[in-house]
Amino acid sequence: MHGDEAFLIHFDREVELLEDFTNSSDKLHHELEGMSPTTQERNGQGPESSGDDRGGNGQQRGARAGGGTQLYDAIYLASDELMKPKEGRKALLVFSDGADRGSKETLNDAVDAADRSACRSSLFIQGRTGTPG
Repeated sequence: MHGDEAFLIHFDREVELLEDFTNSSDKLHHELEGMSPTTQERNGQGPESSGDDRGGNGQQRGARAGGGTQLYDAIYLASDELMKPKEGRKALLVFSDGADRGSKETLNDAVDAADRSACRSSLFIQGRTGTPG
């Protein structure tokens, strides 16, 4: 649709902005097809979380050396830094196994950021066994 934009974030040990807001489906498809686990050589182009153990207010929030799946950090960064300043209708679609391992942000922080950005959020969970982290 004319005027609609999307961005693409990849998250595992790091949160990386792969494609900033664009109305080009070709750019988004190109990034989706090339998506792979984060590598040290990759240079992110936007908000990024390194998986260290610093939390807000100097608190450690369960981050683990060696990384994990920074689901809550990804939701927080997408909502607070990318979507919050945008006007109009907003939606956040997250595809994940539902488990968070290593985020600096908490589940409540991620949900609050999504609420503040006034976006509709959907989490699509696939191939998950066990309970959320």
